[in-house]
Formats: sequence, C-alpha cells, structure tokens
Amino acid sequence: MPPITEAGKVDIIERISRVLAGQYFSRNAAGAAGNDNASVLVEQNWVDFQDDAIAVLKTLRSPPHTSNDEAEIAIWTRIIDDALDSHRHYSQRAE
Repeated sequence: MPPITEAGKVDIIERISRVLAGQYFSRNAAGAAGNDNASVLVEQNWVDFQDDAIAVLKTLRSPPHTSNDEAEIAIWTRIIDDALDSHRHYSQRAE
C-alpha cells in the first residue's frame, strides 16, 4: 500500500478492500481475527475482500437523497460507475 499521501492513486476497490480486511483482522477494530498487528494480514489478504468492496460500491450507485443538484448527482454516479468499470476492465486483463 502506498503512503497515505498517495492513497488517492490507489484503485477505490482496493482501498475499500483494505479497509474491510483491516476491520476483520485488527484487534483495534474489534476484528474477528483479533490480531495486534494486522498490517501483514491485510497486505496478504485484502484481495479476498474485493467482492465485499464491490458490493459496497454498488449500494452507493444511487446518490444520497439529500442532494437535488443534478450536477452533483451526475458526478456522484460517474465516480461510482468509473470505479466499478475500471475494476471490471482490470479483472478481465488479469484473467
């Protein structure tokens, strides 16, 4: 994982996957595995959490109901769709 200042350059699905893995493995996050230092486990296993990350993104496809601005809604939708499309293209190349 790149330094936190470069996190914006990491695929959003990878970022969410790493957060979910950290939550699972970290004792500090009351994770099921209860490890004191989960960073190694997160690094080794974040890929296993990609389906969960994709599910999270899919639930975010519809923008929050608090926004009535069409431009904001379009931007929101584009960000989510681009993240999902980018991951889909990357996954197809890896096969």
